[in-house]
Amino acid sequence: WEELLVGSSNRSKLSRFMGRPMDLSPKSRVKNLFFGHPLPFDRHDWTVVREDGTEVRYVIDYYHDDNAASELKQSAYPNMHDREAVKSILVDVRPALDSVGVALARTVTMPLARISGESKFVPLPMMPSAQLRNQVAEADRVWKN
Repeated sequence: WEELLVGSSNRSKLSRFMGRPMDLSPKSRVKNLFFGHPLPFDRHDWTVVREDGTEVRYVIDYYHDDNAASELKQSAYPNMHDREAVKSILVDVRPALDSVGVALARTVTMPLARISGESKFVPLPMMPSAQLRNQVAEADRVWKN
């Protein structure tokens, strides 16, 4: 997101982050209620400071996909620099809807960048796969406890 919105030479830095495992984001609620997506197991809010001093908050929802989990012993020690190392963790990251500019970035800028090939970012789909849909009951049970 930062590369698209600020440029490839950006020097944005993480200012702070807050783990919010007990809070559901509005998007995760919508995905669950209307599309049958399981609930995330964790949420983080990260605040990034851009070179010009602008602060941007990002919302990150973490989902677990049982079907993609590996049973191999070595999978317990993944290479954390390899984006494909932990396929059972699905990450839904986006700027928080804290301004009109961010709303435009999410609804216009990023989709156009993806269509034109300017960005390789692939968002987590709103509609869950059949395998994820089968995990809704378990995710709901976890949230009730």
